[in-house]
Amino acid sequence: MVFKRLCRVFSDERPIYSIIFCLSKIYQVMKGKLRAFILGWPNSFVGYGAQISGTQYIKTGSNIYINQFSRIQAISKYRDQEFKPLIMLGDNFSASDSLFISGIHKIIIGDNCMLGSNVYISDCNHGSYKGEGQSAASLPPKDRNLVSFGAVKIGSNVWIGNNVNVIGPVVIGDGAVIGANAIIVKDVAANTMVVGRKMKVIKKFNSNLNVWETIKKDG
Repeated sequence: MVFKRLCRVFSDERPIYSIIFCLSKIYQVMKGKLRAFILGWPNSFVGYGAQISGTQYIKTGSNIYINQFSRIQAISKYRDQEFKPLIMLGDNFSASDSLFISGIHKIIIGDNCMLGSNVYISDCNHGSYKGEGQSAASLPPKDRNLVSFGAVKIGSNVWIGNNVNVIGPVVIGDGAVIGANAIIVKDVAANTMVVGRKMKVIKKFNSNLNVWETIKKDG
């Protein structure tokens, strides 16, 4: 992919710009691969400004691509709390700029998933706001306990658009497509296309016809 892009630069751009761009790109790729190598992630790339913490609780497959200014944190301790988190990224995971994954319990993402920019995935909240033992509004948010109500499980071949929030407990099935700006707080069936803050299902994939079929409105 990188080689094809460099070839396209030479065909589309002025010579001096092409040379500078290609040298800069090669340098960025080398640094990104070095960051991934230090993390122990095989055949992977971690972009500039990325922050990865709790690495012993983060498991990855091969060929992981995480772009610049992303943050992945597996939190084992917060104030006087202790957790045993697990974050798993499958083979060929790809994320654009400013991905943020935060977990104290379990976040599992399958193979061949692609995420747009500014995607937020978390299995926890600062404070409890339902059931027993809710957090007082008078308590500063940073002083409230971290609380998880369940895991985030994302299947394989899932495409998540820009600015999407995924908050556990939630399961996103294989092959699902999540439109930009959606807030996912309940399960998404496999092979469905969901858009908007109300998680409206607009299409389903027909495997017999190999097409995405629009969901007809009642009436």
